[in-house]
Amino acid sequence: MKSFNTIGFCSPEQHYMADVGDKVRRLVRMADGGKYCSLLGPRQSGKTSLLFQLRRELLDRYYVLYASFRIPKAAFGSSQALVHALVRELDARMEAGGVTETLLQEWNSIPLEGEAWDRSPFDCLTQRLRKLCAKADRGVVLLLDGPDECPNLVILNKLLAVLRDEYQRGRELGEPALRSVILAGVRDVRSLKEIDRYGEETERVSPWTIASKLSLDLNLSEKAIAGMLADYEADSQTGMDVQAMAALLREYTAGQPFLVSRLCQAMDEKAEEEGDPERLWTREGFLETVRQMLDESNPFFDGLLTLLKQENGLKNRIWRHLMNGEAQEFNRYNQEISLGVDAGLLRNRNGMVAVSSRFLEMYLTHWYLSKEHLDDSLRDAARDLRKTAIRAGKLDLEQVLQDYRMEYSVRYGFNKGGYESTIRMRTFQAFLAVLLSNWGTFYVDPDTREESQMDIWIEIPGQRYIVEVRDWSKAHITREDAKTTVMRDYLDRYNLQEGYLLGYNEQFVSSFMEKNPKRYDIGGRTVIKAEV
Repeated sequence: MKSFNTIGFCSPEQHYMADVGDKVRRLVRMADGGKYCSLLGPRQSGKTSLLFQLRRELLDRYYVLYASFRIPKAAFGSSQALVHALVRELDARMEAGGVTETLLQEWNSIPLEGEAWDRSPFDCLTQRLRKLCAKADRGVVLLLDGPDECPNLVILNKLLAVLRDEYQRGRELGEPALRSVILAGVRDVRSLKEIDRYGEETERVSPWTIASKLSLDLNLSEKAIAGMLADYEADSQTGMDVQAMAALLREYTAGQPFLVSRLCQAMDEKAEEEGDPERLWTREGFLETVRQMLDESNPFFDGLLTLLKQENGLKNRIWRHLMNGEAQEFNRYNQEISLGVDAGLLRNRNGMVAVSSRFLEMYLTHWYLSKEHLDDSLRDAARDLRKTAIRAGKLDLEQVLQDYRMEYSVRYGFNKGGYESTIRMRTFQAFLAVLLSNWGTFYVDPDTREESQMDIWIEIPGQRYIVEVRDWSKAHITREDAKTTVMRDYLDRYNLQEGYLLGYNEQFVSSFMEKNPKRYDIGGRTVIKAEV
């Protein structure tokens, strides 16, 4: 029986996979057209699996050579070591690429030793490629997986120059040569930098100026996710609503292949462990899995956090966006933004910077909040609220706002102007993170993320709430009806009966021991407002 897979490449015979036939066909057209192109996408976005599917599609009319740069670091120490490792990679997959025994003998007839080898190992690689292409009775396509992972950019530069020359030679002289070359990586090799002999970072002029960048969205569509789930449902009979679950996965992951597969894998594993697939493959089971994955450690998450720890500029940019609500224009030429896009952390949302998916936004928010100092009294109050504000599987959000208001007022209420509005916003999020730990989740509506307002959705099993957090003093809103009008529109849009407002107002004068937040009846809907 097949399974969901999040490690290594995926095989249609062994794993549940989304249909990416449209992406494969795009790559096939590039190979048929004799193109060189670079296929770019974040780590674990399905590039390797896509290359293997491409190889399968091309085997009926081409010989397909494949090599991965995920090789021991020692292989990047010298030209000889790199060529040796590259040849071993190609040798190991010659048969899978359709290369016959006769052609393999021709390929191996050029020795990787002797005077010529000592003088220039790249010349020996060139001769092997020329001989293979000359003897082949069909075109030869070369697939290189992850060349941007090579830490020695000087050697990588030489290798790309050799491949460029071989690719161009066939077009300029009409001699047998590589028909097409496709590079797959996280970063375009043309954008990499190298360190000169004085230790300065310099832009590298790529030897492969003929390269064309292939614009290919590797994220999965809702339709593709639904196809994968339908395949799983046919085998497992969970009774899930396939279309609804596909929409939910797409909504939270934006179709990022690893996140989609990992969530499905986690639900499948827990369903098998509990023997209750009908419960797990529902919205409630999905949200429970999301909450658990926010605390999970795996190579994908660890890699993202390692990048942020190494790249302070990117880490601080995302922090300002998530924690302060800072609006940032999207500019692909900005180094920090470009790095974030390459890593799968950022995207262009209507011309502004946004985190690439709701799940990653929640994950990063929790990570940043774990480093945020929350006053001990507020933390203790949030923990105590778990005992009283959570009853029969429901959250008494009115009590939550009242207790938060009281504790915040005691701690900060007389420090007028001493706390910036951005810190106020973070304080309430940190309070929620403690309160909802191991029970629910929350996220900020991206349309409302700004310095003086955040609309926070709280999700718990079977329940959903909306809280508008606003700095009313900064927004210059003083009339009571104006404070509730925006929330009324929100309730109408999402067909909710109750909405909640938390307002920070430096001009607010009242007893902070007020028992309850105020209630408003607006067109048959209830708005509950707390103000500090």
